Amino acid sequence: MTLLRRYEEAQLAARLEEGQQGEQFRILDPALPPRGPAVPNRPRLLLMGFALAFAMAFGAAMAAEWLDTTFHSVDELRAFARVPTLANLPLIVTTRDVRQRRWRMALGTVSVIAALALIGKASHYVAHGNEQIVRMIDRGPA
Repeated sequence: MTLLRRYEEAQLAARLEEGQQGEQFRILDPALPPRGPAVPNRPRLLLMGFALAFAMAFGAAMAAEWLDTTFHSVDELRAFARVPTLANLPLIVTTRDVRQRRWRMALGTVSVIAALALIGKASHYVAHGNEQIVRMIDRGPA
């Protein structure tokens, strides 16, 4: 078997020499298969995604609270202003307020769905024709 392989390699080298006029190519180190998978560690990637999402949500909540300058209680108002508080008026909700709240909720829902659809379409556009990426991700741990 080894003799046959060497004979075929010699014939191939002779044909290459004739075609390349004296240039020779040799394989110095043959390729070795990888010892571990070449794909990302899925559980670690998922955990990192959740951690990043949690950190961003926490940061957004902190930023919203820091930028909110309204007073939420009489005690906050008294701590801010040294003048006495005369009255505390409760929030009066009208039907217009309810309609505006529902409209904002519907608009927010539609915008989130549109953003998710846009992200999905962009992912499809980027990944279309990249079979190597799909094979790399689809291959599970060996």
